[in-house]
Amino acid sequence: MPLKLSPWDSGLDLRIFDILPDRISANVEEFRVEAWMHLDRRIQLHDITDRMHPEFRIAKNALQQCGVRFRQAFSILSWGSGNKQTQVVAEQLEKEMEARGIDLALNSTCSLMPGLINLALGEAGGRITVPEAYRQQNLCELLQSSDLRGKWHCETMESSRKMALRDDGIFKENGAARRWDLRGKWRCETMGFENDILAAAAAIPRGQLRSGGVRRPLPPPRARARARARPRPSALALALALAREGGGEEVPETPPPPLEDEEDELDLSNSPCPQPPPSSSGSFSPLFFAEEGVPLEPINWQASQDGVGIWLMSKSSSTYQPQESGKWWSVSHEEFQCFSPQKQRVWGHIGRIMETELGEQLLGEDRCAACQENGEECWAYSEKGRAQIAKPGDSCSRCRVAARKGGCSISKRKPKDPRTSPPSRPHQLLPKGPPPPPPGSSALTV
Repeated sequence: MPLKLSPWDSGLDLRIFDILPDRISANVEEFRVEAWMHLDRRIQLHDITDRMHPEFRIAKNALQQCGVRFRQAFSILSWGSGNKQTQVVAEQLEKEMEARGIDLALNSTCSLMPGLINLALGEAGGRITVPEAYRQQNLCELLQSSDLRGKWHCETMESSRKMALRDDGIFKENGAARRWDLRGKWRCETMGFENDILAAAAAIPRGQLRSGGVRRPLPPPRARARARARPRPSALALALALAREGGGEEVPETPPPPLEDEEDELDLSNSPCPQPPPSSSGSFSPLFFAEEGVPLEPINWQASQDGVGIWLMSKSSSTYQPQESGKWWSVSHEEFQCFSPQKQRVWGHIGRIMETELGEQLLGEDRCAACQENGEECWAYSEKGRAQIAKPGDSCSRCRVAARKGGCSISKRKPKDPRTSPPSRPHQLLPKGPPPPPPGSSALTV
């Protein structure tokens, strides 16, 4: 494939595809990813992630799981996959389409896409609704634009004027008070006009995905006490000061306005501002994850934690049994019990790497030589995992299954040098028999 330079200063070379733009947002919609990969089957997930900003680039595995959730929500069959799980999903979709009265010969997308079931009958023929997690709340006319950081911002038609007034802290318009808080979001506080508040633009929180889920929610920022500067004296105050200095009639001194030590925070628990749709990551079918061959959400591993939540200075040496089924590393409970203790420890490390948060995926040149040659994904323990597991090793999960020639290239274990005995002290070789006579004496004895 021909390559071209990345638009980012420090980035990988991009494979040339006419349908792919040079820059792709980290919050790219799932339907665009599906369309790109269906229009040109040569496009892979790394071709999309390589076009994201290096500081906000998401993992290829995360983008793949987003695609799995999108296909499940819209009942889309995975194209180009011929495993058994795909056949099971295809049979389920066919039964559901037959139950809705959809002709399979006229359905070219092999899915239950939202829209009218029969165009000739219109609404009377029924409609397939949009999934709740992907339904956009059309409260006002929003201009959506993506900046270089890959974040989505919502602006109303009067956004320029409102952004110019954000330094004033608070202003009133149409009975609604809007405040610009420290996190850069517009907060809405009701003042009796619910319709006007519903028409206000809702800013998407940081890390918010278009699907409705949150990538990694950040803890709320600490409240900081901000003292407001004392206002400049007005012309009346200056005139009163001059009158007092001139010895004229005594004028009572006007007390200065009190300083506000800290801004009041708005309570938005009961605010009617539009909230992002809830995430439905807990209701996904395992068939779609087994179909893609990727693990589910990583299991939180806290091996050295007691019931109170205090970390102990020790490493876990317990044996872990893989929990996933239908994966290349899956073993049944009966098979695992038949393994030798050494083999149980090996498969425990493999399952812990692939299923828990202690494992991480190596990309590009960081993969081991065997995984690069075979075109396989390379997973190994992270720094956090090696700090919590006793004798974790550095080999990847693929190289732990069977010993490969030369071992894993990312392993830091050195071969043992054969120990040799130290050289002996020098000895003088003498003939067997009595010692030789001293010099100057005869060898004959009487």
